[in-house]
Order: sequence, then structure tokens, then C-alpha cells
Amino acid sequence: MRPQGRARISGRYPQAMGICDGCGFQFTHSELVWQYEWMGPRLGNQRKLVCRTCNDEPQEQLRTLILPPDPTPIANPRPENYRLADNPISFQQWSPLALVGNRTGTGNIGNLFNLDAAFRPPAVKPSQQGALRTPSAAGATNYLGKDWSATTGGPAAVAGPSSLIQGLTYAVSSFVAQAPSDQPFLATGATAMEFDGWNGTAWVSIWSGTSSGSAGETMSVSLPSSLQTQYYGHRLVITGNGSRLGVASLTLSAAGDGVRSSAPAVAPS
Repeated sequence: MRPQGRARISGRYPQAMGICDGCGFQFTHSELVWQYEWMGPRLGNQRKLVCRTCNDEPQEQLRTLILPPDPTPIANPRPENYRLADNPISFQQWSPLALVGNRTGTGNIGNLFNLDAAFRPPAVKPSQQGALRTPSAAGATNYLGKDWSATTGGPAAVAGPSSLIQGLTYAVSSFVAQAPSDQPFLATGATAMEFDGWNGTAWVSIWSGTSSGSAGETMSVSLPSSLQTQYYGHRLVITGNGSRLGVASLTLSAAGDGVRSSAPAVAPS
């Protein structure tokens, strides 16, 4: 008599035997079951007869998930403005800030060409897509920044913020200046830089330092709490020498909400 493997043979009720397509052992044919697998949204027969041990559970990763319909939207939704709430003075937020009070301009100030590009994403970009001045003015006279109290009509005069009718001030906790990806802030190399605040009468120096002179340099500065004073405007000043000068982006982070103050004197022209 031939070996029966794992088949059970009954002399009274004989049954056919079969080989498991999985392990290759011999079983009673009636013990073998079809192997199923997910094929899209339904189970498909793999046409394999296997024993109970070899019978695999269908893999759910092969199953097509049918998502339920979206819930019915409500009328007149009021979602939170997360971008403005998370960082009201980042370069992505120049447009929402421009709508504070009567302001319709961007509030961007400076004597660099293509000035607004420094306050728009992306932060990293070549010089031709950022704020640029060529040739740069000699000395610490090249600057760009924000006039928080810019009045209706757009950016303030080159020499300083506008008449500040709104009297809006911000305290800046940190700033990040990004050099163009294809050149340093000043094309000839390292240069002196400073960060100023406008107190309504004059520009006050808050920080000063020197760039490394490398292309694509990121200058990230966190100001101590003692220097986080409310100002009507802030600017970054870069010392030039007649060579090409560029800023890919300037990001200012607020230490808190804006504060309304009494209107100071008009900035000098």
C-alpha cells in the first residue's frame, strides 16, 4: 500500500487524496481549500488548493479602499486664519499685514530694486529673482525692511517709514536674511550689516554684524528680550562698495501682537 502522507483513509467511506499546492504534502482532497487574495475591491480565487496550514489570510494592503463620501459642508463657514495666527510677520504674510487698518500697500521699504521679492517665497532664490542693487551705494546706505504703519497708498519714502497715521508698532524677536543662491549679500565678499528700528524720529541700531561672504548664506539672528522693543518699522542695512548687492529674502518674526501708539513725527525725506 502506498504511503498516505497526511491523508486519512477510511475503509468504509474511501475518499480521493490530493497534493497541497503550498507545502506539497498529501491530504484527503476534501481537506484542501481554495486560496483567496484581495484583487481590488473583492476577493479573487488564486486557483490553488492548499491545506489549512498553508491557507493564507488575504493581504489587506492589496485591497482597494472605498472611502465614504465627504460630510455635507456647513453654510457660511468661518475657518481660522492659521497662516496669520502662526507668524504674522513672516515673508509669506506680507499681504495679510498690508490690510491692517487703512493699509492697502505692502509696507515694504528700501532702496533695492525688485524690493517686494525679498518678502515673498521662496526664501532661497537667485539674485535676479530677489531684491537687487547694482551698483550698490557706498557705505551703510543700502537697506530693506517693513513700515508697520504704512498709510494708504503703499510703501513709505526711501528715507524712512511714512507719516505713521495708524501708529502701529511691532517688537521683532528674530530675523533671517538669506543671500541669493548665486552670490553673497555683497558680490565682493564679506560686509558689515545692521538691523534697525524706527522710533518715530530716527533709526535706532538694534544689532550689527558681518556676513561671511559666501553665496547662499543664511544669517539667522535671535534678539535678546532687552532689545525686543516696539518700533514703527524695521530694516536691514547692508554696507556697499559699488559692487552688486542682493537679498533673496528677509523674514521678520514678531515677539507679540502689534500695538497701536500715538502718531509720531513724519520721517525725514
